[in-house]
Amino acid sequence: DPAAPTQHTITKTLDSALPAGSALSIADGVYAVLGAGSLSTAGNTLNFTVDGQPDQAGLLPALGINTMFSGSDARTLKVTDRLVADSSQFAVGRTRAEGDNTALAAITAVRKAALFNNRSFTMDDYYQATVSSVGVQIQQATRMQENQQTVQKTLENRRQQDSGVSIDEEVGQLILQQQSYSAAAKVVSIARENITTLLDILR
Repeated sequence: DPAAPTQHTITKTLDSALPAGSALSIADGVYAVLGAGSLSTAGNTLNFTVDGQPDQAGLLPALGINTMFSGSDARTLKVTDRLVADSSQFAVGRTRAEGDNTALAAITAVRKAALFNNRSFTMDDYYQATVSSVGVQIQQATRMQENQQTVQKTLENRRQQDSGVSIDEEVGQLILQQQSYSAAAKVVSIARENITTLLDILR
């Protein structure tokens, strides 16, 4: 990374073990190949400047190289087995410089970045809003259930009041009916006696 350059000194002896055309490792993934001949630089040394550029096209993740996660959806998303098996492969920085934690700082900064709802909510804000929304919906559902149970009990009480039979009231009605029948029977009996008396007089 040009923002944090790191200098490495590598000593290679060019002999039969490294004949002309051999790949000489300069940096991670960077090699130099020298043809036959002799070095004419001062002290027989070569200096290389390797300027690393970020993967702006996102080609490496698309190929599954240097990725942190695997999976295709929420059910299968997980940390790659390579990092789980060996956490030292997790690159906390963008360079080999000691104390470089720029990559880790960038990852943790995502939590405070406004990414949701047209970039107005951070991850924490969105999580809190989602939890609050679910809590409100649960409270509303609980209230509606309690209201429905209250309405059901009220209607059930009304139904029992309308269709229920009061034993005391029915016994009272039977007594009144019995007394009315007895009174009517006495009236009929007296009327018959009067008619009989009149007929006896007329005879």
